[in-house]
Amino acid sequence: MTDMNNVKYHQRNIFGDSRGWTFVEVILAIFISSIVMGGIVLAFTDAMREWSRASQRLVMFEEGTQTMDLIQRHIRSAIKIEEPRSYGGNSYAFLRLQFVNRDDIDGRYKISEFFYSGTDNSVRYNGNSLKDEGGGWISNKRLLPSIYPPTEPGEDQYIAVKRLKFTVPEEYRPTNPINPQIGIVRVEMTLESPKGDTLYLSSLMAKRNS
Repeated sequence: MTDMNNVKYHQRNIFGDSRGWTFVEVILAIFISSIVMGGIVLAFTDAMREWSRASQRLVMFEEGTQTMDLIQRHIRSAIKIEEPRSYGGNSYAFLRLQFVNRDDIDGRYKISEFFYSGTDNSVRYNGNSLKDEGGGWISNKRLLPSIYPPTEPGEDQYIAVKRLKFTVPEEYRPTNPINPQIGIVRVEMTLESPKGDTLYLSSLMAKRNS
């Protein structure tokens, strides 16, 4: 009989207590599981939020540099850079360039105008020098943001141009009174995402023959 009792004792030790979980143990297990799941959800949410912000910053950088490159190409090939001037209450937010028009027998120039629009925080263009537009005159073409802003109420624009400025640095101002041609312009641009992240771009841009 003693041997049988020893066998049962060893079975209980090997396979554990067969009574099941108590109510307190179930509640404790649920509580611990909730903490673990909450941590996982929180980490996933933070990762998705950071991924969204990183994507917005990348879009700002790509579209901002593309617009700066477009302005730089125009400045490099221009034959005349007019003095930057204020536009819409924004200091030195308007730049006008002239180009040789080889298709015009009367010798009229092609024109490019880059300016800041405060109504929708965008960079815009007037002119007839964009090759992909067929050479016709274009008015108020949006360059940045390149996609039109949302029309749904309360929806944020994915890029807001907070500042655009064209200036001629004093050290690069023309000193020759016979040919006072501006050759170098500083272009500055500040962009902002819906999350409040900002990107500042600045570049000295020169005509090819400066």
